Amino acid sequence: MISDLDRLYNKYNRVEFIHPDPFEFVLRYSEKSDQEVVGLIASSFAVGNVFQILKFLESVFSKMGMSPSSYLLNSSEIKINSDFSGFYYRYYKDYHIIEFLLNIKRVLCTSGSIELWVNSLTNDDEETYYNLFRRMSGDFNLSSALIPKSNGNSAFKRLALYFRWMVREDEIDLGLWKSLTPEKLIIPLDIHMTNISKILGFTKTSVNSVKNALTITGEFKKLSPEDPVKWDFALSRLGIHPDLDYKELINLF
Repeated sequence: MISDLDRLYNKYNRVEFIHPDPFEFVLRYSEKSDQEVVGLIASSFAVGNVFQILKFLESVFSKMGMSPSSYLLNSSEIKINSDFSGFYYRYYKDYHIIEFLLNIKRVLCTSGSIELWVNSLTNDDEETYYNLFRRMSGDFNLSSALIPKSNGNSAFKRLALYFRWMVREDEIDLGLWKSLTPEKLIIPLDIHMTNISKILGFTKTSVNSVKNALTITGEFKKLSPEDPVKWDFALSRLGIHPDLDYKELINLF
């Protein structure tokens, strides 16, 4: 199985297969501070039709200018409210979006960077970053589900995706956060990864829950203990990229 997964990894874990993906916005910026901010925003809106996601994110980052981190640091609450009044995406209204951005601004002002904020909430004794996700959610205390509630059963798919971008390092993932380790990452569980995991025999259920996410992650970890989400991007291309589908995986397994 590892050799087949690695074959897909070597074939699809390449920059030319990124589009369509919210991650492409992160790659527009070269400064770590901007990549962190853009990554958190882009991953948090990674729900629904991918082309609608990209259209919405284009409008957000156009408003934030050349440096989204500088925009948040240097813009008053009044300006952010004014700039994003009338914005919406699916069930997220403008006040949800503004609240989210103001929380990121608070993190930048109080911690200096998103990575330092994350580090302040990290417990090195924990086996995965799931409880870290819960603490991040609790600190934001949002009225929306842009970061799911910390007391629920969420698999935190979008935070798991963000952490993959920030922690892993290869041709796709940036590896910006050297203080964290890939072995504690969790599979970003959505309908595509659930379908793929069922094909692989890693789960029998389609439930999008933390239990299922940790079960699937555990199966990948048996194959790659130090990097269980290594194959996530390549595998997810089979469900997301318009020119690819599950047939290639089904033919392997």
